[in-house]
Amino acid sequence: MFCQRGEMSDYLKHPHDHFFKELLALPEHVTAFLLAALPVWVLALLDVTQPEPVKDSFVDEALRDQHSDLLYKVRLKTGGTAYIYLLFEHKSAPDEWVAWQLLRYLVLLWTTLLRQGATKLPPVFPLVCYHGERRWTVPQEFSALLELDESAAALRAFLPEFRYYLCDFSAFDATRIQGAAFLQAGVRLLQTIFTDEFEAALAEALDLLLRVPAPSTMECLQKLLRYAAGTRRNLQPERLREIVNTSFAKSKEEAVMSTCAEIWIEEGLQKGLQQGLQQGLQQGLQQGLQQAQLKHKQTLAERALSVLEARFGKPVAAVEQRVRALAFEQIADLLAAAYRLENTAALLAWLDREELNAAVNASTPIN
Repeated sequence: MFCQRGEMSDYLKHPHDHFFKELLALPEHVTAFLLAALPVWVLALLDVTQPEPVKDSFVDEALRDQHSDLLYKVRLKTGGTAYIYLLFEHKSAPDEWVAWQLLRYLVLLWTTLLRQGATKLPPVFPLVCYHGERRWTVPQEFSALLELDESAAALRAFLPEFRYYLCDFSAFDATRIQGAAFLQAGVRLLQTIFTDEFEAALAEALDLLLRVPAPSTMECLQKLLRYAAGTRRNLQPERLREIVNTSFAKSKEEAVMSTCAEIWIEEGLQKGLQQGLQQGLQQGLQQGLQQAQLKHKQTLAERALSVLEARFGKPVAAVEQRVRALAFEQIADLLAAAYRLENTAALLAWLDREELNAAVNASTPIN
């Protein structure tokens, strides 16, 4: 589904944060990533096959442009509980203060657990994921931040000390990720988002998803293209469409997938336009955007009706009217679902559900 207005605005502010969390939204993706990213000696201690996400985030809102976090509860193979704290660095250059931020977040985590009744502090494995343009050269020990000369070295024993484990995407082999095509494709984009290799990586990511089709392929493609169009401001729409068309030309569902891709690209470009509006563009641009969206909806409805005619014969006037009355994103969903619907009855049931959902959403008050 497409972002609502508030969600779209937040996506604009924190695209890397949202995309990384989308990649690790499923427990099986978390497991696949940890198995590929963690060292053997850690995997020998921690059971990462059933990671339990902990929803609390310890990153300040003011720092979300720099990094985001994910917390998982896992089992020690010898019994007991441990946590994996994953800090994702968004900045294009290494941050020498990341160990300081980690210390703050670990203390907040332990404080939360103590308030919940913990009698001991569980072990936490800090994992920093970095996808910047430059290689990570910052020391991974907290003590590197301390200003201690040789004469005061004895004080180290009385000061905090720990180190974090680094997963630098610039040196990470994404092919080590097994059984999760979307995750592997997404990591390739994160690896190259700040580099000249991004276009080639995007083409590879699309090809990978299309070679390994799954029920969620359309949704995964939407997320990849939204991230590409909404983050790479120097990527021209024509070039993005060229990359998409080249990849989709190899797919059996080329027409439907290309149509959806057009929408997702346009959505990403509209995000960029909306950001400009927020910075002071005239209201006339917004009106023009609304007119363009209406035209897109009309064109999309025609394509949807053409697909339905090819599947089930020409729709009766009542069905055609119902399709045209759908919202923009609902028509896009219909295009994606058209090849899965078995018959006209299934189509009518699909329309009934969408119209009911729209009616419920329209009647639900916004808090």
